Amino acid sequence: MRLLSSLSWITQCSSQIHMAYNMVGSAVSCWLITSFVSFSLLWTTFQWYLDSESNRCVLTQMLEIPEFQEIYVDCQRKCYSNYRLYRYQEGSRFRPGQSNVPVLFVTGSQGSFKTIRSLATTIYNFVPDNSPLDYYSVDLNEEQSALNGEIVERQTDFVNQVIDTITLMYFKKATSPKQVILIGHSVGAVVIFNLLSSRWNLNQTKVKLVISLAGPIRQPVILPDRFMAQIYHRMHNYFHQISQIPDYPLVIISITGGSRDRLVPDVLGNIDQDYPGLNSLSLTSSAVQHVWASCDHRCILWCLQLMQALDKCLLEHKFMPNDPTLRLNAFSNLLITKPLITDADLNNDVGVNNLEALRSKTSYLIPSHMSWLDKTNQRNTIMRFNLPYNGLLVKLGPFFEDPQQSVLLLVSNAPYNWLHLCIETNSGNEKHCDFITQITSKYITWIPDPLTGNSIAAGLITLSILESLQLVNSSLVYKAKFYLVVSSSPDPFWNSMTIYVDTFSKTSERIHFDLPKYSTLWSFLSPNLLTNLTPRTSGSFHRFYLPHTKYYLSASTITPILIIKRHSCTADEKFMGMITMNALWCNYFHYVAIEDTKTEISLQLPVSHLSLVNYTKESRSFIDLYLDPNCAYELSIHYSLINWYSQLTDLITKNDPRLMNDDQVSKLCFDIITDVLLPLLFGLVIFIVILTFNMSL
Repeated sequence: MRLLSSLSWITQCSSQIHMAYNMVGSAVSCWLITSFVSFSLLWTTFQWYLDSESNRCVLTQMLEIPEFQEIYVDCQRKCYSNYRLYRYQEGSRFRPGQSNVPVLFVTGSQGSFKTIRSLATTIYNFVPDNSPLDYYSVDLNEEQSALNGEIVERQTDFVNQVIDTITLMYFKKATSPKQVILIGHSVGAVVIFNLLSSRWNLNQTKVKLVISLAGPIRQPVILPDRFMAQIYHRMHNYFHQISQIPDYPLVIISITGGSRDRLVPDVLGNIDQDYPGLNSLSLTSSAVQHVWASCDHRCILWCLQLMQALDKCLLEHKFMPNDPTLRLNAFSNLLITKPLITDADLNNDVGVNNLEALRSKTSYLIPSHMSWLDKTNQRNTIMRFNLPYNGLLVKLGPFFEDPQQSVLLLVSNAPYNWLHLCIETNSGNEKHCDFITQITSKYITWIPDPLTGNSIAAGLITLSILESLQLVNSSLVYKAKFYLVVSSSPDPFWNSMTIYVDTFSKTSERIHFDLPKYSTLWSFLSPNLLTNLTPRTSGSFHRFYLPHTKYYLSASTITPILIIKRHSCTADEKFMGMITMNALWCNYFHYVAIEDTKTEISLQLPVSHLSLVNYTKESRSFIDLYLDPNCAYELSIHYSLINWYSQLTDLITKNDPRLMNDDQVSKLCFDIITDVLLPLLFGLVIFIVILTFNMSL
C-alpha cells in the first residue's frame, strides 16, 4: 500500500510539475508574443516620428469674411432633416452667374462643410473680380461615415438630391454649363463614387470630372459592416465597366497626401493600375508641380500650393475639349512634375535645313520695352541680378558649336514662357537676334528650390531637342550661331533672379544607366561607397537609373538607402543641393534637400506594381542629383533590416495585407534568402570551420 501511495504521490507531483511547466511555458510564450507585438508597434511609431516629412504647406488666407448661404433642397425623407446645402461667397467679390460652373464639395467622416473655404478663396488669386466657378458644400452633420456603411448610403441619397437642385439652378439657358464638378475629401469621395455607381443616369449628362482628395477609393481603411463591403464591391464593378467603354466622359483625379497622411496611405487612393482603361490620374501631393509637399489628412484641404494647383485645373477645365483622353492629358500636364528630358527620351523629327524655312518658323516677337543683357561666352557659372521694372532678357551662348553639347539651365523667379532660342546669322548685325522663337513647355520643366520651396525653371537643351522643335538641323550649326535667351516678367519690386548655366558634351559622365546594387551582408552593416562627385569638375547634374533586373521597388521589398555626404564647401551662400526620386509609371516624385553634412533618401515607392512581369516593361525609375557647385559630395548606399522591418509593420498595420501581391511576396522571400539568410549561413559555416581548426591545434 505504501508503495502504491508513493507511486500515486509521485504521479501527482509529476503531473503538477508538468502543469506548472506548461503554465510557465505558456506565460513565457505569451510574454514573448506580447513583447514582440509591443516592440513592433513602438518601433513603427518611432519610425513614423523619425521619417515624418516636415510640413511645407502654406496656410490659405481669406481677404474678406467668408459667408455660407443656405440653398433649399427639396427632400422627401426624414433622414435629410439634419443635412444642408450651402453656397460659399466671400464678401463683395462673389457674383453668381448662370454661365458659371458649379463645384460641389462633399466632406469626409466627421468633416465640416466649411472646409471648402480654402479652395474657394484661392480662386481669387487668378480672377480677383469675377470668378467663373461657384462653390457649394454639403453639411452632413459631421457624421462618422467611415464607421457605418448605412450612413454613407444616406449621405449618397442626399447628394443625389443636391445635384438635382444645383442643375435646376443652372441648366436653364443654352449658354449655361451642362455639368457639375464633384470634389470629395476622404469618405466624401466614396460617397461620390457610390452615387455614380448606383445611378448611371448622372455620369453621362451631369458629372464629367471627379476629384478625390485623400479618398480611400481602392479599399477602405477599415471595413466596419456589410453595407460598406457592398459599396466598395459596387464601386469596383463600376470602375471595371466604364474602363471597358471607349471615350467614356468621366475623368477621375485622385490626389493622396503622401507620407504625412497617417490615415489614408497612398496605395488606398491609387486605382490606375487596377483599371488601365479608366480615364484616371492618381498621384501624391508631393508629386504635383509647384506643390511638392506631403499633406496630412486635414492639411490636404488647406494647403495653399495644392489649392492653387486645383483651382488652376478647374479654370482650365472649362475650356478643355469634350474628349476625355484629351482632358486627362491636359490634367497630366498641369499636375505631374516632369523630369528633365534627355536625348534618350526624344523621338527626333528632322528640322529645317535652310534659312528661308527658318525665317518662316520664327515669328515670335519680343516686347520692345524689355531690357537686354548680354552674358555671352560664360559657361558653368552662377549669375545673380535684380530685375528691372520693365522686364529683362538675358542672352547666353553661343552654344552647340559642338553638336554633342548639352546645356543645363536653372532659373529662379522665372515666368511661364521663360526660354527662347536666339539665332544669329549675320555677326555684323546690330540686332540681338536675327531669328528668335520660344522653346515650348514640352522640353522644359519646373523643380522645387530646396532652399526656399519656390519653383525653379529647368531645361536640359540639346541640338536634338532643337531638331525636335523642327527649327534647326545639324547642318545649320555651321551657318549660324545659336544662343539661349532667358526672359523675366515685368517686376516693379526689383526682385532678384538667379541663372545657373552648366554645359557638358559627354552625356555618359552625367547620365548613368546603372546604379550598382550591393546586396551583400556587408551592405547591411555599413554603407558601400558608390562615387565621389566634385561639381566644379564633374558637373552639378547627375542622373542614376535603377535597372529592373536589380531593383524591384515597392512598398514591401527591401529597398536601398542612398546616403549623400557634403563636404569642402568653399562659399557661404548656398545654391541648390537636392536629390529627387522619379518613377514615371506611377507618377511618383519626391525630393530631399541636401541641408546637412549627411542626407539620406530611401528608394522606396508607396505603391506596388500588380505584377513583376509588367513592372519590367515600365520605364525605369531614376534619381536626379542637383548639387551645389561650391561643395564636394560622397555617395554611398546601404540596406537596413530594421527599416525594412518597420516598413513591413507599417504596411500591415495601416493597409490591407492583401495589397501585397504574389510577386511581391515571392520577391520578398527571395531577397530575405539571398541577401540575409545565405550570407549569415555562409558566415556561420566559416566561423565553425575556423573554430574547429583552432581547437584541433
